[in-house]
Formats: sequence, structure tokens, C-alpha cells
Amino acid sequence: MFKKAVISDEISQDLQVACDLAKQHGFQGLELRSVWGKGPHALSDEEFAKIREIMDANGLEVCGISAPFLKCELTSDAEVAEQFDTVLTRCIAFAKAVGTSYIRGFTGWKRGELDDAMPRIVELLRRASDILAKESCTLLIEMDPSVYAYDAKSVAAVVKAVDRENVRALFDPGNLIWNENPEVPFPDAYETLKPYYRHVHIKDAIKEADGSATCVKVGTGDVDFLGLFKELKATGYEGYIVLETHYRLKKEISEELLALPGGDEFSDGAYEASDESMLAINEMLAKI
Repeated sequence: MFKKAVISDEISQDLQVACDLAKQHGFQGLELRSVWGKGPHALSDEEFAKIREIMDANGLEVCGISAPFLKCELTSDAEVAEQFDTVLTRCIAFAKAVGTSYIRGFTGWKRGELDDAMPRIVELLRRASDILAKESCTLLIEMDPSVYAYDAKSVAAVVKAVDRENVRALFDPGNLIWNENPEVPFPDAYETLKPYYRHVHIKDAIKEADGSATCVKVGTGDVDFLGLFKELKATGYEGYIVLETHYRLKKEISEELLALPGGDEFSDGAYEASDESMLAINEMLAKI
């Protein structure tokens, strides 16, 4: 049976608070993004060690690093250099320190068509693959409406083109609701990514009449999570499903923060929203 986790800053910037809520709902792990107001690549070695100490003391696993790798302008040599020299390098160090091998990645801010950018994306992801292979780490490519690989078909095309075992897909069905012409998250997008995915993010959203999307409590939006959970159980998926709440009960998250989530402002009001979605996930899992 698969395991449950939540991205830490979708609860709090205080890691102990995130651990407490995870344990309260019987979740086995956390995925780490921003902690104590710092992004994963901005934390020090001493902070890496402290995080490992807290996670071990609470009996929780770190199931991945929610890095913003390659959320940048692919045509900017300076931005790409920073992604490799700082973001990837520090997130690999973070992953090794806390005992995980999964690091999240993207495909560059969308400035045109994927076909035109594909050679550059493949070049950069193969370069990352070579670096990650030395540390036995895997890069998980996430679909995101702001980047070139924005849906299951485009992520599958990228992973297939890169053709490296340590560059796989991260399935986030909720992100598909933001696309102009969204794929059906389950079963359609799931079937497309089935040969490639290694990790699952959980968020729910509703497509509004004006074409915009609104994130909501898991199980109340347009994603058939009950069907997905049944499928994951039936196929023997043993990885993590990871709550990425992305809504707040008493405020709205700005588009800028949704594109690059993290920090104190992002976590403001997160606790209550994650609490109710974690409860909803447990209620659904009790039915499968």
C-alpha cells in the first residue's frame, strides 16, 4: 500500500508543527520545500542536520525535496547556471543529508512551444541526470501550467526524449485543472504517465466558468481522487501520495506565490486548510 505525506510548508514554516500535524493524521512522511523561511537550496548544512534530527525524532521519513529546479528562463545562461550551481547542488546535498533520493524539477518558464524548446530542455535534463547519477538521486519532472511541460502528454514526451532512468515523472493531477485545455486527470492523464511516474502530488481544484481554476479541499474538486487511490492500490504502488494543499480558508494565494511557493507569506493560514484536506484523504482511503 502506498504511503502518505504532506509538503511541510503547506502546514507551517516551523518543521515541528508540520511533524505534529502529520503524525496526528497518521501520515508517514513530509516532503520538504521551504523551512524556517528559507527555500530548500538556501538552507545551511547545519540546518540540514537539524532537520534530519527533527524528522528522526518524530519517526517520519523525508519522501522528497520540492526543489524549484529549472523554474527559470531557459535562454538566460546566468539563470541556468544558478539552477545548476546553487539550486541543484544544494538540493542534492539536502536530499543526501535527510535520506531521500527524490528531487523535483521542471522544464523552464513557458515562452513558446514545447517542440521548439525541447532540444534545450533535453540538453539540460541530461546534464542534470549525469550529476544526479553520481549521488544516486532521481529528478522528478512535474507538470505545471507555467512551464513548457504543463500536462501529462508533454511531461511524458520530455521524459521519453531525455531517456534516462533517473529522470522520471511526478504526477500532479490537480495542476491539470489550470490548463486552458485540461486533460482529464484520472483516468486519462494518469494512463499517459503510468509508464513514467514515480511520485504523486495531491491537490484538488475546480474549473470555473471563466476558465480560471480555484484550489479546494481534496475530494471536492474536479479530480477523481477516489478512483486514483483505488487504482494506485490495485496496481501495487508503494511510493508516496503527497498533499500539496495550495488553498487557504481565509485568504487567497497570489499567482506569484503559486508559481514559486514558499516562505512565511505562503504558509500563512496553511495549517487549517491542510488539516481538513488530510482528514478528507483519510476518509477517502477508508473507502478503498
